[in-house]
Amino acid sequence: MLTEPAYRLEAQQFAQNTMAQYRALLPAGTAVPAWDAAAEQRLADGLIAAVLGANRWLVSVDHTQRLQATPVPRHAAIIDPKNAENMVMIMNEYVPVALLP
Repeated sequence: MLTEPAYRLEAQQFAQNTMAQYRALLPAGTAVPAWDAAAEQRLADGLIAAVLGANRWLVSVDHTQRLQATPVPRHAAIIDPKNAENMVMIMNEYVPVALLP
């Protein structure tokens, strides 16, 4: 997923916009270090890795055989219907008794 061009492009654009905003805040005449494409790519890769690493994801394949990543909220539980013991544990932990028949 980190090599997917669309993700890299979005991360690069975010990095460029952020750097432009910071440069605009600098006093006139302030020396700004050179910014090269390799540094930009490392920053973009780092942003993507940080977003992916800081969240839980459900990865699936869509009808065109492309990988899809859907964020899973931290409070969410994923249930395997083939694992009855797991389902009972999750039901006991997450489903309020008032909702049960």
